[in-house]
Amino acid sequence: MGGIYEYLKDYTNAVKNYQRTYQWNPQTPTVARFKAAYLLDTQLGRRSDALQIYQDALSRITRASEHRLWVEYAEQRVKELTGEVKPEP
Repeated sequence: MGGIYEYLKDYTNAVKNYQRTYQWNPQTPTVARFKAAYLLDTQLGRRSDALQIYQDALSRITRASEHRLWVEYAEQRVKELTGEVKPEP
């Protein structure tokens, strides 16, 4: 459902559905967390909420190669959102 709402550009409902996925089943792969954080960050401007979810998703990675591109993106955004580095243009 999250993907459908995202496709329709209804980002609020997309985030809600991604969040429900991992709230109802904490064993859900971390991609739902990354997508929720990404939409909160880039589409809804809720950066503090996104930061928490990025950090939570990163803490759940169990293998170095797991979701490599999402991990790289999330690590960079955490640094930018916490002021560790300046955001890239």
